[in-house]
Amino acid sequence: GGGQPPPPPPTGAAPGEAGVGIGLERNGETNVIKVVKVPPGGACGLAGWVSVGDILIGVDDKDIRGMACRDIAPLLIGKAGTRVQMKLERNNSPFTVSIVRAAALDGDVLTKALSYRKSLSSSSASAPAPAP
Repeated sequence: GGGQPPPPPPTGAAPGEAGVGIGLERNGETNVIKVVKVPPGGACGLAGWVSVGDILIGVDDKDIRGMACRDIAPLLIGKAGTRVQMKLERNNSPFTVSIVRAAALDGDVLTKALSYRKSLSSSSASAPAPAP
């Protein structure tokens, strides 16, 4: 009697890896790594501390200045729920944020949530008017 083989992983399961939900771009002349995108459903967007235009200078204990974006991405990605320290600079003042890595909200879910919120704020024409 041999043991049962492990069940196959369910399809569509998240790989358990998560990022901080920002888009980075390197300036070819200055080699400055700039935040160009902060999607609202990502970890940084939900935390609200990181803004487009911030300059990324470090990840955890690593100075990333001058590194290629493709080399920085693996530093920001890790296990969902773990923390990553990001050193940023805004208006020449450095600051550090601690972000909990989270899988970005599914784009479709986010769109639905936003349109749902919109439908709540706009008065619905199809709803019957309350009786006086």
